[in-house]
Parts: sequence; C-alpha cells; structure tokens
Amino acid sequence: MKLKLIDIQQEPHKVELGTCERCMSTDYMAEPVFTFKSESGRQFDVDGYFWNWGDLFTVGMIDNIIDFADFVRRAEFDEIPEEQWTFNDDYNWLDNLITSYYSYKEGLEGDN
Repeated sequence: MKLKLIDIQQEPHKVELGTCERCMSTDYMAEPVFTFKSESGRQFDVDGYFWNWGDLFTVGMIDNIIDFADFVRRAEFDEIPEEQWTFNDDYNWLDNLITSYYSYKEGLEGDN
C-alpha cells in the first residue's frame, strides 16, 4: 500500500506541565499531528507526541519535510483492512517511520 504525507499540524498552545502543585507550571507546546492519505483516498491522523506524567514526548525533528514526504510516497506499507485503521495515537509507528527515513538518508550519503 502506498501513502502520502499531506499535512503536519503543530500549532503551539498553552498546556499545564508537571504532576503536582509544587512542580506545576504552564508553557506553550506543539503537539505534532501528521496527516496521511492512502491510495484508496482514506485520510488518517497520526499523533507525533504523547504525554507521560506531565511530560511531553515528540517524534524526532525532521530536517527536510519535502524529502520526508517523498520518502513516504516511495515507501511500501503493509495493507491494513479498512476496519483495522488504528494509526491514531500510534506514536511508535511514526517514530519508526522517521528512523527509517534517516537510515535511508544515511545510505544515500554513504553512496557519494
């Protein structure tokens, strides 16, 4: 199955940080959400973040969105039955995809 990256949303907004009154604070954070489209036209969002005990974890920084989108467009993904579209909140899937992108780039750079 082929996918296309069609959008990345990461608008900073004010959030509460910390787990208790002593360490509680507020700050502006961006929670990246990646939108993909399958060959069949189905769109789905993948959260590029998760919260754990008041701490925000995000996927690694992508150095070139255009190259990453091209990498996604060329990649082949396992077919997923329509009723099993469970990519939402699948941080690990996205993180692994970004890691594969950087491994691919390193291979290209090694060829030069």
